[in-house]
Order: sequence, then C-alpha cells, then structure tokens
Amino acid sequence: MDKIEAYRYLMNREVSYMKDGTKKQGTLRDIKFSNIVQNELLALIDPKNTGGFRIAFWKRKLDKVPLRQVHLPPSVLHSMPQNHRTHSHYPSSAHTQPPPPDNPPHLQYYGLPKQQSQAQPNVSHSSPDSFPTRDHIMYQNIIYQKCSLSFPSVDQDVVWLLPDHLQPQDGNPYIGKVKFIGVHFRVTGEASHIAVVQFDSNTTNFPNNISKQFGYSSNVININDLLDLSIWLSSRESVTHAASRSERDQLTLRESDEAAHSYSALTQTQQETPSSSTSTPFHNNNGWKTSIDINHYIQEAERKDRLLGIQGKDNSCYMDACLFSLFSFNHALDELLSNQTNDAKENVGSTKDALRNIILPLRRDYFVDCWKINDLRQILANVVNPEYRKSFMDAEDFIISLFHILKVSKMFEYDNGASDYVHQTVLPSSWESSHKLHSMTVQSLILESFTGSGLKLKNPPKELFIVKLPVSNGELIPCNYVLPNLKIDLAEIISPNPMAIGESPKVSMSLSAVICFRHSHFVAFVRTGKDELSPWIFMDSNPTTGRTDVVVLYFTGRIITALLKGCFSIWNEVPETEAYFAKRLTKDAFICIYDNDT
Repeated sequence: MDKIEAYRYLMNREVSYMKDGTKKQGTLRDIKFSNIVQNELLALIDPKNTGGFRIAFWKRKLDKVPLRQVHLPPSVLHSMPQNHRTHSHYPSSAHTQPPPPDNPPHLQYYGLPKQQSQAQPNVSHSSPDSFPTRDHIMYQNIIYQKCSLSFPSVDQDVVWLLPDHLQPQDGNPYIGKVKFIGVHFRVTGEASHIAVVQFDSNTTNFPNNISKQFGYSSNVININDLLDLSIWLSSRESVTHAASRSERDQLTLRESDEAAHSYSALTQTQQETPSSSTSTPFHNNNGWKTSIDINHYIQEAERKDRLLGIQGKDNSCYMDACLFSLFSFNHALDELLSNQTNDAKENVGSTKDALRNIILPLRRDYFVDCWKINDLRQILANVVNPEYRKSFMDAEDFIISLFHILKVSKMFEYDNGASDYVHQTVLPSSWESSHKLHSMTVQSLILESFTGSGLKLKNPPKELFIVKLPVSNGELIPCNYVLPNLKIDLAEIISPNPMAIGESPKVSMSLSAVICFRHSHFVAFVRTGKDELSPWIFMDSNPTTGRTDVVVLYFTGRIITALLKGCFSIWNEVPETEAYFAKRLTKDAFICIYDNDT
C-alpha cells in the first residue's frame, strides 16, 4: 500500500507511462479498480498534447493503463513521511482510526472520534432502535464510518441542492435535519463523505432512501449536495420575487432602491419584447443582458450571510472561473448569444439557453447555484468529452470547447491562414535555457511570442483577445511574476493593410479579467470597469465546500499601474489584504482576457 500512497501524490501531475509498448506522458487523473481483472488497479491518464499547433481537445480520450506501467520516481516515495509509507488505508478493524491526510479538505480531521477507537463491537446486543447511534452504516456495499464535520453537523438544518426539475412543485426546497455523517476512505486514501438527512417532505420516492433505519423520509446524501438552511435563506432573501411558504421558511423581497430599479428595468425589458409560444426560458427576451450595479453589488458583498458568484461543485472551478470572467461584468459576447443564426444546428440552441440561464441570475441576483452550471456540464459531456460531468479540466480547453459548440467564428486569424479562439504565448526555446526574469508584462510576452514565431495577426481580434500565458506545471516559464497591462497595443503584431498606404493601425484592447491557477484550482479576478480606479472582484467558487468566496478589491488597478511604472513602494502603501490578492494575481496568472475598445 506504500506505493498506492505514493501514486496519490502524483494525482493531477504529469507522469510517464507505457501504453501499447510506447512511452508516453500525460496527467494522472484517477486511480480505480479494473472491471475485468480482479484486484488490478488502473491509472486514468490525460495524454499530453504533442502534435501540431493544437490538437482539438474534444477528440482526446483518457488512457487506461495498469498502474504498474506508470513510472513512479523513487524521489516521490522517499520524500513521503514515514508514517504514510507504512500505513494502509484499509483498517483491519472497523474501529481503527486512520491517520489524517497531509492536506485534509477542511481545518479539522474527519476520522473516527478518538473515544470510539478503543471500542469493541458487539453487534449481537444492538437493537434496531439504537441503529442511528451506531458507529457505521452499510450503504451500496460500502461501509461508512461515523465521523464529525464542521459542515454539516448532526442535527443541523440543511437544504438539499437538487436540480430545478426535481424540486417540489410548490417551490419549497427539500429541508431536513442531519442524523448521521459517515466517511469512507478510497484505495487512493481520499475520503468520501455522506450524510443521512431526515426531510420534512416526503422523499421516499427518491433513491438512497434509508427510512427503515433512520425514520420516515430519510435519505443518504453526498455532503456536496447540501447547504446550510440559514445560508440558503439569506442568499434567496434578496433575489426572490415572491414567496408563499410557512413562517419558518418565509423569504422577503429586496427592499433597496437599487434592487427596485433593477427589477423594474428587467420587467420593462420583458414587456417590450414580443411574446412567443416557446417554452424555453429567456430565449426571446433580453433580461439576461442586465448590467450589474457595482455600488449595490459592493453593498451585498459586505453581508457575511450572502452568497455571491458561482457556486462550485465536483471540480467545476475551471468552468466557474471562466464563466464569471466572460459574462459577469463583460458584455462582449452578448450579441453572439442573441444571434439566432446557428440555433437550429445541433446543440447550439440548448447551449445558449443553458448559458442564458446562468448569466441572468449572475447579473441580476449576483449568484448562480451549482445546478445551473451542471446543465451546461451535461451538454459538454454529451458533445465533447464525458469527463466534463465530474472531472477537473483545463480552463483553456473549456473555452475552446464552449465556443466550438456555439459555432462561434474564430476570434482572430494569423497571417499564415490559421485562426483560433485563444492565443497561446509560445516563447522561443532560448527562453527556457536562459535565466528566469523577475517579472514581465503581458504586452512584452505577446510581442515576444509573435516575434519568435514569425507570425502576425491578419486583422485586429473581434470581440475578445484571450491570451494563454506560458505556464508549465502551474508556474510561469520566463518569469516569477507577470504584470497584466490594463491596456495593450497590438499595432506591432498586425499585418499592414496594403490598401491603407501610410497609415499605421491603432488597435488597443482593455483588460477585462485574469484567470489564475494554483494547486490544481482556478479562480477569477474581474475588472468592473475600464478606469484605473474601478474595483476588481475576486471570485473563488470553492467546489469543495459549495460556499463561494467573493472579495471586492479597490487597489488592484492602482497597484498594477504603479508596478508597470516601476514604483514598487506601492506594496507599502496599500492594505495588507489588497497586497495579498495583487501578489496572487501576478504570481498565478494563467489566462488574460482583453476586450475590444471599439
């Protein structure tokens, strides 16, 4: 089992492996048992893209190879703590407490309570009435041992985050009380948590029902599908138009003047739009084009009980960060979603509907629950790659896949005839061997990339210019920090127009958002305006907990401007929190999104 633990350290990292007698490289995504060979472990590897300028991501599949064919560097095994190299994640007794992992998902360790580790099971003396207080349950042939979590906790009121089409017809959510929390350790050492919840409403028709042991309408629920009731109520308090429910669940409308103005504008837009017999929501109105009132957004962000941003679930951070960057405060793609030219083509109309169902609450209510994101993931899984349902994916590949499904024309074209949605900044090979610089600007990285490749843009980019920075293994290649210019000039990389003799093009684009990547996790930094003093919004969807993290930043534009001028004393002139996020932005920058000033 020591090697299994070592392979777990390689999860989501680049590995070497053998496939059909050929040595390959790729990213280790998962480890699971084979359905054919008993007790054989398989490695699921995302093969490295090594052909041409870019191989279409939607044509790539995961390689499945025996785990023994994956090269395990001895340095990994030797660098592991001694107690991890000798520990098996399958305890010999159901009451043996495994040691905590190095990086638990939360602050406390979620193993068995210490006082139970010495207990001796005596099943023969147990009675059915005492079953809910036992230290384990059997569910789908898996033993879940009793544990404690910071969320959810036993006797806590929670909401079941079911998709909209499975929610009760009266509009009330499924609300219940947690009765049991269990944990199961997989072969890789990763923990899987469930909760038994007894609901107020009848849920016996749902799967995972366990009413015989825990009482009527009790179900086994993945903890990622639960949300604290008080948080759910507060997040809906300012976004619900009308509510009719019991005194316990009563919700109130937002009473601020800003909200009244927002909803009034939305209603007026709907009234002005011709009615249609179609049942598709938001298909024939422009309510989703509503602009965010930044002043009211800041007021809502100051509330500690308010959820903002996009709620993450099942490794969705890559998608959440991209959608928030592309659509929260940026309207460059609105016309593309309004255009119905390609809607009749397969999957285009349904994808636009899914996006509009995300954009509307994002701009109007400032919050999108994970199930609306899940609808889009299902489309991507069916059309592009089934891994989009649950797996961690690359942000650049998601953007390309989304635009491909929407039949969006390429954002720019090179002078050699090639075109693309995202520009990959490929630097000359001499950069890799030379010493690493302290910092570079996005403008200089773009110029070096085009100069080294001998390419130019045939025309200015259309709606957006999305730039993928040179990152390897989560770190910038040429420098330690990158400074994203608030405005870039593309005149030097655009081919001269032979019809415009003597004229030099003036093409500038403004920074809209920066998608950052660190420790296999994506977050977004988004500008709310094009002024240097405009606030920025940091958004982390937190798929592990489902509670989003949104921070309003007031000094990010000033810090970047000062650093571009060489005024490094700015670090001592801004609040510590602002400095922390600015350093994180410049250190972890992965993708920069610029929109056309025209």
